Amino acid sequence: MTRTQRIVRWLSGASTLLFTWYQFVPWGAVTTDQNLEDSWIQVQHLAFLQHLQFGRDIVFTFGPWGFLFYGGYYPATYPVSLVAWLVLSVVFWWAACRVARSAFENEFISWVWLMLFTGMAFGGVPWVLLLLMVHFDGGNRPFAMIEVLLVISLSLLSLTQFIIFVLALMSVSAIALDNVLRQRRFPWILLVFVAGLFCFWIVAGQHPGNFGPYFRYSWQMTNGFTEAMMLTGSSAAQDVCLFLVAAVAVTAMAGYAGWLRNRFLGLIPGLGVCFILFTAFKYGYVRHDGHDLWAVKDLLLVSLAAFAALWPFVKKRGQLFVIASVLPTAAIFLFLSFIYSHDAETGLLAGIPKPAGVRGFFAPLELIGGKNPLRDAYEIHLADLRAQLPLPRIDGSIDIYTWNLDPVFAYGLSYRPRPVIQSFSAYTPELAQLNANFLRGENAPKNILINGSGANRQFPRQEDGLTIDDRFPSLEDGLSWPELLTRYDVQEAEVSFVLLKQSPRPRQFHLVPLADRLVSFGERMDVPRATNGPIWAEIELDRTLWGGVVSMLYKPPILLLDVSTRGEPKPVQKRLVPGMARGGFLLSPFVEGCTSFASLASTDMSGNLADYEITSLRIIAAGGASAATYYRYPVRVRLYRLEYPRQNLEGVAGFRQSTRLNKALRHSRLLDAMGIPQMVYDPEAGTVLDVPRDSEIAFAVPEGATHLKLGFGVRGRNNREPPNAGQKVFRVLTVDRQGQTHLLWSRQLGPARQKADQERQETMVEFDGSSLSGIVLQTLSVIGDNGDVLDGYWSEIDFQ
Repeated sequence: MTRTQRIVRWLSGASTLLFTWYQFVPWGAVTTDQNLEDSWIQVQHLAFLQHLQFGRDIVFTFGPWGFLFYGGYYPATYPVSLVAWLVLSVVFWWAACRVARSAFENEFISWVWLMLFTGMAFGGVPWVLLLLMVHFDGGNRPFAMIEVLLVISLSLLSLTQFIIFVLALMSVSAIALDNVLRQRRFPWILLVFVAGLFCFWIVAGQHPGNFGPYFRYSWQMTNGFTEAMMLTGSSAAQDVCLFLVAAVAVTAMAGYAGWLRNRFLGLIPGLGVCFILFTAFKYGYVRHDGHDLWAVKDLLLVSLAAFAALWPFVKKRGQLFVIASVLPTAAIFLFLSFIYSHDAETGLLAGIPKPAGVRGFFAPLELIGGKNPLRDAYEIHLADLRAQLPLPRIDGSIDIYTWNLDPVFAYGLSYRPRPVIQSFSAYTPELAQLNANFLRGENAPKNILINGSGANRQFPRQEDGLTIDDRFPSLEDGLSWPELLTRYDVQEAEVSFVLLKQSPRPRQFHLVPLADRLVSFGERMDVPRATNGPIWAEIELDRTLWGGVVSMLYKPPILLLDVSTRGEPKPVQKRLVPGMARGGFLLSPFVEGCTSFASLASTDMSGNLADYEITSLRIIAAGGASAATYYRYPVRVRLYRLEYPRQNLEGVAGFRQSTRLNKALRHSRLLDAMGIPQMVYDPEAGTVLDVPRDSEIAFAVPEGATHLKLGFGVRGRNNREPPNAGQKVFRVLTVDRQGQTHLLWSRQLGPARQKADQERQETMVEFDGSSLSGIVLQTLSVIGDNGDVLDGYWSEIDFQ
């Protein structure tokens, strides 16, 4: 090798190592998923620090090293993440260099391949591919050091996410089989993998006996993922077909490379490639909402690996063979880049993980220099969360229902999680029962926060939602609801949260049988009145043989629960998850938010939730599909009355204001607004109807009403800035029988001039109910000297 060649090789190695560190090491990652929330990732950091036992204290598809998977920043675990990814990156780089230089004699081609492979790498798939390539391209040589390091790396990565464990076990088993059949050697790789798993499990503070429960529950959650979490995107059929065609082409490339190297025994790595692509397909297209982007990246990684495996053979067979080997990978990359342009927020190329843009290259220098920009950014992130999720002071241990766990970190709360940390993941009866049993145990938290913050809140549906994917709300952690209503007391009830305190005297609940029927899909079934207690339901939905096959290979149709309520003229359709329905859930009244959840505990439940009582139900499949093809029918539906002692909540903070405001809004309509009015929680005024600009909201006047009690005021933005300059005018207009409006009352607030105007205001407006058909609440903005406009709110709308 000449001096020039050595310099080129050194520069190539140095640049690819730096790029690998840039891609994997979390130099600048603070949060990880701005599109939803990343609290479940942050919980992985706490679990590691507190040595929570996976399989007992935590049941999840992520393991005790799960905090490494996304590389998100958490102050106490950041040094561990930094060191772990530095080492993993070096192993990755070493193996990838070896593969590239073994496949390509040309240094430039080797460099380009390595940069592309590294740029697309995410999760455990690249390590699995590198292990397979290092072994099966290595001929008959003994167990090499790089193989040992890759297996140990996969042992660690296997304890980050369960699917990586499955892929790693597949690759190690394939190599062990090759050791026995082709190389006639003892499969030491299995022992190294198992020893690595054991060591990293113990280092994470896990008891050896908990690995079995961890494996069982993780497998159960993985099996239940299809029915519980599947979604269908707008271009699902096109994307699935495209992926399958590309996967067949890539599999053919990998299979041909394996045949040329080892003839029939080359089927072993070929089967491994098929399994990788199958898991990528299931991950990407069962939930077709952006996960498909990662499936395509795995497909591209496999195509790059197949290209490298095939290159030493095709380069000797002429230019046509070279072009033929390059075309599939290039076509997949370019065509899928174009197709996936519908992912406007990320896109295929933008989806390559980057820690902090170009600044990521200089982040190590900032850390060495004593600066801590990550900690500063993290504190800013927590401050933003506190502004978005205002809460009262909470003392003592706490768990949060149903899924948004951000308040734990925003306020530094004493977190004591239930086993399945987010309710939407408790999608089998056994998983739901784990959480219900936790509430009965000695380690149950002193506080429960029912957190609806983060859901869409658009007029006139005013309550914060408790669920995801438009599911029937009370399905999630359905078995915990009776425990929450009898073992905890409501302390505060606002539109965006309900705070429960553990009761010193737990109450009892009973299920009284009401009905046991067999119904066909699409058949409507009457539901008894919920006057003496809520209605509890158990729905047995079992897959047919064909449904099981379809669920294993792809996904069956989504099931819907079509319900009619007393207060809505049109039926409401919500998603029905079979596993959750089998375990049991509260069916009627229809509870979709925090205020209505609190009303379940109230002695006046029937009055507050009368309009939400469900009168009938039917089970159908989305999109007009035939559910009977995939699920056994008729379906058995059992109904019970849920009986339990209730509480007088009239003196509970926020309950009266939020329920009465919500009740008034159910009989209103928006006439005009510069923006959408939203019910929000304000730390000073409680639950209010926020009207950001000029607005007009019409209300029907109840028969016999002669007074209207109003609460109103102005508020600062994001709950942390005082009301700014400008003025807000609040008006009440009457609507006569001819539809004409007349000014009845008006009040102007200027908080910059009058300090008293910054506080919540109250007034009583009198009118003759017999001479008008309705009223209109109007807000008008007077722009301040600096051009700012005040945000106004209505905190009480009570006809008397």
